[in-house]
Amino acid sequence: MAAWTNNTICNDTKNNIYYSYSFGMPNKSIQPAASKNMEKAIGLMENYDYSDAKKRIDMALALDPLNYEYHYIKVNLLIERRDYEGALKELHVMEKLVPDKASVYSLESRCLINLGKNFDAVGKADEALEHDRNYMQAYENKLIALQNIGLINDAFDVYYSALKVDPQDAESYAVLSELHMEMKNFDAAHESAKKAINIEKDNIKANNMLVSIARVDGGIEDYIKALSDAYVNTHYEGYIVQLTNCLYESGNREDAVKIAEKFYKINPGNMNSAHNLAHIFILENRIQDAGKVYKNSIKLNKSEFTNLQYITFLNETEQYATVLKNVDELIERYPDNDGFLYNKFYALSRSGDHKDALIIIKLLYGQNKDSILYKVEYALELALTGNSDESLRILENFEELYIDPWISMSLWSLYSMLNQYDRANEYAILAMENGIGDEFLGSFPLEVIETYLEKGWKIQAIKFIDALIERAEGELQDICIACKGCILGIDDYDKGRDILEQIGSAEKIRYLLLFKLKFTDVEINNFINRYKNEKL
Repeated sequence: MAAWTNNTICNDTKNNIYYSYSFGMPNKSIQPAASKNMEKAIGLMENYDYSDAKKRIDMALALDPLNYEYHYIKVNLLIERRDYEGALKELHVMEKLVPDKASVYSLESRCLINLGKNFDAVGKADEALEHDRNYMQAYENKLIALQNIGLINDAFDVYYSALKVDPQDAESYAVLSELHMEMKNFDAAHESAKKAINIEKDNIKANNMLVSIARVDGGIEDYIKALSDAYVNTHYEGYIVQLTNCLYESGNREDAVKIAEKFYKINPGNMNSAHNLAHIFILENRIQDAGKVYKNSIKLNKSEFTNLQYITFLNETEQYATVLKNVDELIERYPDNDGFLYNKFYALSRSGDHKDALIIIKLLYGQNKDSILYKVEYALELALTGNSDESLRILENFEELYIDPWISMSLWSLYSMLNQYDRANEYAILAMENGIGDEFLGSFPLEVIETYLEKGWKIQAIKFIDALIERAEGELQDICIACKGCILGIDDYDKGRDILEQIGSAEKIRYLLLFKLKFTDVEINNFINRYKNEKL
């Protein structure tokens, strides 16, 4: 189901006649044409064809500009596309039209959170609560914003206020679980998430929390069971994706492929199942098979989203020439989706054409000044074309409170290239603290460490690892310890061996060395091979 359906909360429709509030009466003369466009827009949204859906919504709004249900649907489309600035502009229009101010202010609060403007988000949530003290979504937004700022005690106060409004609100218990998780109170987090699920079995946030707790505070088997239970509770496909990745990463590759293939065969038109199987094929180095999955998806879903996934796949598998051969047609077909233009920039940059890449990213950044991604990529491309001073000038006032992990990784790349170790390390650690999945945990630390070693920053590499060991838990901490042992083992085999064995069982060390630590450094691999021959 398209995401907008969960958030459309207007009740001002009677007998399918949409109201035109300029006269305070139903405008039947324009309703059929406008509603027909909206029906087509909804169908397009369900097929992820957001550009054409937006055109249909705009046509409907041109016929009936004061119909706030249409505005709600447009807002949710923009949010689905992560165009939070566009959604905010639409919501500002709706403030004058919608009698339910609390819902509008609450949606504004959520957009501000996604833009990293958490203080403003708290203010908008408060405005929503001024209009409706019982509006639970506003409480949740305020909780999240306060949590992002780091005001955990204030967030707890908001939680208890929310429970007074509705003691049986599953979402409040789910958010309480998040707060306890933030404070590393795993038992309390588990208990609160369980309460939420007892009230509402398919609550995604609560199920997510049980998965997160199992991953951080349990073992591989706990994590697999939590993912399986979460899928049974919710039928949310994302848990199958995580489950297959977990099985694959833990060495159970055969089952991972079987589950991914079965999930895909049940519904080959489902984009999540297609993307999941293609991802597993990529891990298996079956690039052609992955490409076939994406091409079949395009046949079944001739949509903007499937085309974007395919072009992104081509970039991820370094097929830059194929991207550049096909992307211009897609840019022309979907002019409102800058994802295709960004993919063209990416292919140009990674294939070494930094001059043309700079032209595109400068355009994208100029049109989206609030985009952290474009800002970082523009600065990185300036540095790659020899303009390091301008690159640093762009970043010198970079004070966003919330940084997406992928953006942090890009900032790390930039500052590493500029040989500014302290800033590079700051963003490397920030990226790790906001961890983004099993594959990420295994790849990014190694990239950082190998980059430092290539630059001759061996001491800095150890400092980076030590900083992570202090902050990390569970598997991530084990990865960091293993990395440290491998590096120190280059000069002192016994010391490296002793550090490795701090991890625990031989089985766990074997799993890390075989499936997680994929160094290209020859000396490190010599140490690993010697250890495996002697101990495993």
